[in-house]
Amino acid sequence: YTGIAVAGTHGKTTTTSMIAHILIEADHEPSYIVGGVMGNTGHNADAGTGRAFVIEADEYGNMFLGLTPQVAVLTSVEFDHPDFFATEQELTATFAKFIAQIPEDGLLIACADDAGAHDFAQQHSGRAMLYGIESGMWQARQIRYETTILRFSVYREEDYLGQATLPIPGRHNILNALAALIVADHQG
Repeated sequence: YTGIAVAGTHGKTTTTSMIAHILIEADHEPSYIVGGVMGNTGHNADAGTGRAFVIEADEYGNMFLGLTPQVAVLTSVEFDHPDFFATEQELTATFAKFIAQIPEDGLLIACADDAGAHDFAQQHSGRAMLYGIESGMWQARQIRYETTILRFSVYREEDYLGQATLPIPGRHNILNALAALIVADHQG
C-alpha cells in the first residue's frame, strides 16, 4: 500500500476528496477516509482494493502523529486551534514531527504559495515537490473564471500537461487541485 496523508490548517477535506475522486475515476479503487461526505460517492470512507490509502490527516489533538505516510501533502500551516495549541510554535513543532515521519524514500508535496508549507518543504531533508500559482515545480497558469467553473493550464516546470476544469470557485481550490494532480501523477 501507499499511504497518502493530506495535512494542513486549510484545504484538507477538499484536497483529500479530490485525490480520492481522481483515483476512483482512474479505476485505482483507493481506500480513503475524508473529513466530509464526498459528493461523488455519498460516503466519507471506503475500503477499496487498490494500492492507495488516502487519509485526511488532522493536526487537532496531534491525531496525524499516528501516521507514517509514504506521500504527505501539506496545504498550509498557520496558527489554528488555539483551544489545543497554546502557541504558534507548539503548532509548528507538531507539524515538524509529522513531516519527520515521512520515510526517506517518501515524498512531501507542499504549497509554495503558503509561507508555512513552503518553509517546511525547504527544511525537509527528503524529497519535496512544491506547487502553486506564483511558484513551484507544478503550477496553474492562464486561470480563467467562467460563470460557474474555473479553468486553468497545468504545468510541470515548463512542460504543459493539459487543461483542468473545476466546478468550484476560488484560488484555494486551484491549489487543492494541483496537489491532487501531483498525487495522481505519483500514483500513475
